[in-house]
Amino acid sequence: VRPAVIMLENVEEFREWGPLVKVENGKMMPCPLRKGLTFRRWKKGLQDLGYQVEERELRACDYGVPTIRKRLFVIARCDG
Repeated sequence: VRPAVIMLENVEEFREWGPLVKVENGKMMPCPLRKGLTFRRWKKGLQDLGYQVEERELRACDYGVPTIRKRLFVIARCDG
């Protein structure tokens, strides 16, 4: 399946999506050296499939919603 348009809304931290590393106490934490690597690869994968990818960080309060939280919007299009 190859949709003409893909739309995604997520938290702004989604841009920092990357590999995890095990720290001293055995917990998994984001690797600071590879921060955002997985997101960039995901975005490039869409571009390699012919999609034009745009991302924007927006605040809901700028669009009439009573909250100040920021959201990440990603739109990938291959419909010309």
